[in-house]
Amino acid sequence: MPRPPSEILGGDGSDVISGKARVLTISGIDVTSFYVRGALRALAVGLESGCMSAVLKARSPACGLGQIYDGSFSRRLKTGHGVLASLLKKHGFVIYTENDLDRLRDDTGTP
Repeated sequence: MPRPPSEILGGDGSDVISGKARVLTISGIDVTSFYVRGALRALAVGLESGCMSAVLKARSPACGLGQIYDGSFSRRLKTGHGVLASLLKKHGFVIYTENDLDRLRDDTGTP
């Protein structure tokens, strides 16, 4: 079953990690701890495997890169990164979104 829509309120992913912002569902349930634990686990898996790049989902509260939804559930965007994207960037990962795939494919010549 898909998770309920969630957005970051009070900052972006780096603010969530530092305890200055929260991730809430559309019904107001605080799911911050789940996002932080998931990001920490993904970081650990990436580091253990030697991976230093990731393709993440644009605009999401976990994976957004450069823009995330503003916390009002009105589809408005604000500048910032999601929780996982912030954590991975802090640890030197190169982050892409699905919007970068065509450009990356063109750069490598892969169909």
